[in-house]
Amino acid sequence: YLVCLLSFVMIFVPAQRAWSLDVLWGPSRPTPTIPAWALWLLRGQIAVPYFFGGIAKLNGDWLRGEPMRMWLAARTDFPVIGMWFTEEWMVYLFSYGGLLFDLLIVPLLLWRRTRWAALGVAIGFHLTNYGLFQIGIFPWMMIVASTLFLPPDWARRVLRRPSLPVMSAPMPITRRQIAVASALTLFALYNIAMPLRHFLIPGDVNWTEEGHLFAWHMKLRDKDAEAQFYVTDPLTSQSWYVDPYDYLSYNQVDEMLSRPELIRAFCQYIAARLVTETRPSVEVRVWSMVSLNGRPPQAMINPYVDLAAQPVAAGWIMPLTE
Repeated sequence: YLVCLLSFVMIFVPAQRAWSLDVLWGPSRPTPTIPAWALWLLRGQIAVPYFFGGIAKLNGDWLRGEPMRMWLAARTDFPVIGMWFTEEWMVYLFSYGGLLFDLLIVPLLLWRRTRWAALGVAIGFHLTNYGLFQIGIFPWMMIVASTLFLPPDWARRVLRRPSLPVMSAPMPITRRQIAVASALTLFALYNIAMPLRHFLIPGDVNWTEEGHLFAWHMKLRDKDAEAQFYVTDPLTSQSWYVDPYDYLSYNQVDEMLSRPELIRAFCQYIAARLVTETRPSVEVRVWSMVSLNGRPPQAMINPYVDLAAQPVAAGWIMPLTE
């Protein structure tokens, strides 16, 4: 998702002016400077997952050390520091350290006095995440993106090339610039609204998953789920159980069992597969028990509701009671 957002931003940013293959091969003329807004636009996009990731951590589970406590306890073989992963002080160090990192790293990278120390902390943070959680390219991408907060001439300094002066010449405002500014304003509002929309939806987002996508809720929940799917033919009242592994892979089932909307989609898929000329319709119900962040298991789906006939965001998700 972040790659998609950055790719959209790059449509508007003159990123090919100095160090690109376009300059090397000749299609683009090299220019020594770019508008400051281009740099700040990229910085802002990188700041979004940090800031809203920190806001998302301001919840009761994270502040009491869950699900970090469970994850660390399962990784005591981690080099050097793994021996302390079952200690409470380490659990809270990771939980509150991650919270403070997300909320403060961007200001610390922007402030000249703390910039280099913050860069070292960011590198250590992301390398630790990569070693612990195996979260793909995200840590490496964020390490590289941290260089956006360094002075714009840092690459020239590394290569021992002379720095260029900052230019502040006024530029005339064109219709194209107004259109681009309007589009980027809408894009900024989107970046703000999407992570906050779950506050308008009843229920705990970590339980219902409504508003979870595109909200930077990273590593906030751990669900241990099991479910049974049973089908009823309303004409004959005959009922039978369906094994989801007959239709989905192991990874698909594992992902589906903890997400109400995916369970609903699977029920509709089952209903479509089982309908025949002699069986014009079927009802699909689910018995689902889920443990969220170490809580005792409880029902997540109303077992009396025919999920194959339910719309999105209906009242069939049971409330979290603890």
